[in-house]
Amino acid sequence: MTIRCSYDGPRVLKANQLFAATLRIVPGQPLSAGSRIVIAARHVSDFGDAQTRDPASENFISISCSAGRQEWKLADFKPSQRHPWNRGFGIHMAAGEVGPADTVTLVLGDPASK
Repeated sequence: MTIRCSYDGPRVLKANQLFAATLRIVPGQPLSAGSRIVIAARHVSDFGDAQTRDPASENFISISCSAGRQEWKLADFKPSQRHPWNRGFGIHMAAGEVGPADTVTLVLGDPASK
């Protein structure tokens, strides 16, 4: 199994800088309902709390998949259990499936929402 990830966004950020970036994840194995993907940042970060409720607000993320057969929700993230990855968010696939070659796309600071 090989997981492939790509990042398209700024390489250097300043504190409190708003930005948009796209993460693409190809899982390399089938994922079923109940699966979770965690995006984490190391140590101290001003990484905001991800949200999917208000596209016009900061920290909005959109989640999609090339297969289009899923229902995604933000998942609990317990940073104390993932040292040194102290900040981040998880996405939980509540329904559907992802094939090993499908692409899960997360748009952080979704520019389509502005």
